[in-house]
Amino acid sequence: MTVGWLDAAQDRLPAIFRRILGLAVLISHRDLAKEAELLAQSTISRYITFLTPFVEKATEEDRPAAEDAAEATRNAIALVDGTLWPCWSWDGESKLWSGKYKTTGHGSLIVTTLQGRMTFVSQPVTGNQHDMAKLKGSDAEKILQKSS
Repeated sequence: MTVGWLDAAQDRLPAIFRRILGLAVLISHRDLAKEAELLAQSTISRYITFLTPFVEKATEEDRPAAEDAAEATRNAIALVDGTLWPCWSWDGESKLWSGKYKTTGHGSLIVTTLQGRMTFVSQPVTGNQHDMAKLKGSDAEKILQKSS
């Protein structure tokens, strides 16, 4: 795959900048970073593992707890929908396979207000779970019960 400006930049940029560029591309599109050969899959995985605690810490105050989300949607219409956070295609990990999306990943439930304001995102679970299975007994279900 030819990425144009990316191909030309690889030869002129110092290694650290190529890695930073690769990480930026990774954040927006993992397959592009891999195909452009900016980073090996194992390197990308190590970077994500390293950076995850920092991202968690930096966003800690902006992630509402289930109780906060329940209060934000109390006596209002709340919407819930499932999503899949795609990951590398791990052969042999059938629990990550989502038949609906035809790829591997982890699934979460997202609760919003009627105006589209996101109030809660559940912890990810294996991608093979249907949205209704994720909902049963979850924090998202409790939020919905309090909203009605």
